[in-house]
Amino acid sequence: MTLNEIIDAAIRSKHATDAGTRMHAALRRVVINENGDDLGNPELIQHLRHNDLLCDLFHPQSRTEVPIAGRISGRFISRRIDRMRVFDDRRCVIFIDYKTDLVPDLLRPQYHAQLKEYAALLRDVYPGYDVCGYILWTHDWTVEPVVGHAKKS
Repeated sequence: MTLNEIIDAAIRSKHATDAGTRMHAALRRVVINENGDDLGNPELIQHLRHNDLLCDLFHPQSRTEVPIAGRISGRFISRRIDRMRVFDDRRCVIFIDYKTDLVPDLLRPQYHAQLKEYAALLRDVYPGYDVCGYILWTHDWTVEPVVGHAKKS
């Protein structure tokens, strides 16, 4: 690999990381209210409002950047969940991880493993609750189920 190719790859990587950081920050500020009095970027809200699950996850009772830690197979793990919501009435926890990749298949196995870790840690915190995890692919606003399946109220 030439020096120019290495520099170009580093620039592309930094650009992708910066874009992902900006998207996460913008999504962190979004709140979708049932009465339509939403908060955050209107363009993002428009994308999210087309999916009932996303409306549930961006509800005012959801939490963002949720720290979680524990042991899995004897190994200490500390993570941060992009967004989650606990439904005590349904005994269900749903969470979502934002991914800004343009080519989802490249890292899909690693992302699935990541969400399975989140789910394992959440099951320890919420025993007896169903735990459901999803990826939100921000390049096309699709939601990919990874762990469990959310029950309707």
